[in-house]
Formats: sequence, C-alpha cells, structure tokens
Amino acid sequence: MSTEIVAERILSAADGAGPDRAARLVFQAFVALSRTADSHQMFPLVARVQKARDASRSARTELIYCTLVGIVATRARLADGPEYLDTVVRIFDENAFGDDPVLVECALTAVMTLMRPHEARRFAPLVDALDLAPVDRARMLAMIGVGDAWAGNLVRGPACSPPSTTHPCRGRADRRCRHGGPGSSPRTRLRPRTRWRPRSAS
Repeated sequence: MSTEIVAERILSAADGAGPDRAARLVFQAFVALSRTADSHQMFPLVARVQKARDASRSARTELIYCTLVGIVATRARLADGPEYLDTVVRIFDENAFGDDPVLVECALTAVMTLMRPHEARRFAPLVDALDLAPVDRARMLAMIGVGDAWAGNLVRGPACSPPSTTHPCRGRADRRCRHGGPGSSPRTRLRPRTRWRPRSAS
C-alpha cells in the first residue's frame, strides 16, 4: 500500500476525532508522507494540526503542533523553524511525556532536525521502554543510530557506555573497547586510508 493511501486513511480518521486525537493522527500521516513529500505538500497538514491545537490548547497537542510547524518551516527554509523546534524540546523536557510514543518521536525528530545529533541517544531508554509496533520501533531506533553516527559516537566510544573515569577502556591508546562496545571486534577497526598513487608512465 502506498504511503499516500496510508496517509489518506489516517487523515480520514482524524476528520471525525476530537482535537487531541486528531493532532496525533495528523502527525502519523506526516510520518507516513515525510520521506517523499516536500514542504509545500505538508502545508495542509500544518493547517489541520493548527485547527486541532486551537481547539485543544493542551501541552501534548501544542508539542505536536510545534513539531509539524517547525519541521515544515525548516524544510521550506523559513527563519522561525528552529524556534518552533526548540519549543518542542522545551515542552517535552518540562513534562513527563516519556511514556507517549508520539511525543517521544516528536522530540527526537525535533533534535535531529535542529542538527543536534548528540542529543538523540538520550531517547534510547525511552524508546526501549515503550510498547511499540516493530515498524515504529525500528524507525525511531534508526534515527537514534543516525544520531550516534552523525555525532561520531560510534567511533569515539560513548555508544559503548556513558563517559566514566572508571570505564576500563577509558584512555586506551588504540581506542578499542574490550567490553562489547564498538571496536570490540577486529572487524570494526578503522583501517588506514591507502594513498592513491599515479601509475608511472611506461
């Protein structure tokens, strides 16, 4: 089934839902469309979630609203996009929303869109504790993995364990962890780059 059909069905369900439920469904439609649609195709979703937000005024719906507006504005290169995304992170941190899959994904998407990949890992324990469909869990873990790689954690070692002066591998000259983290297998060692040399003229 195409993502457009999936999104259309979700939005049809949102039409008959209350404002809080409608906002959540609009975000789910956004997730379905986000890989293929451009920012201009997302504007109708922003209008829908704004209508839900105006009718609700709850912190949860405000967070969803700021997520969609911030992401769409950022993709459209509008100056106020990051401001909305900062608001998402602030609302999430000020409230106990870690048990809500939609809001966890909103906040995770916000930090990645803000180009703060080093913050993605803090969502890993939340995702691990959530009761999620396999496809939803895989999507969020993929974002966290991208954040780790982007921030350099998979090379430097924080993905192995939090920074600690007592970690047995801290300070090792060869940068390899012997405790199950990145670098614990020879396959993960970084090989020196071979310098290209021009062929000599015959």
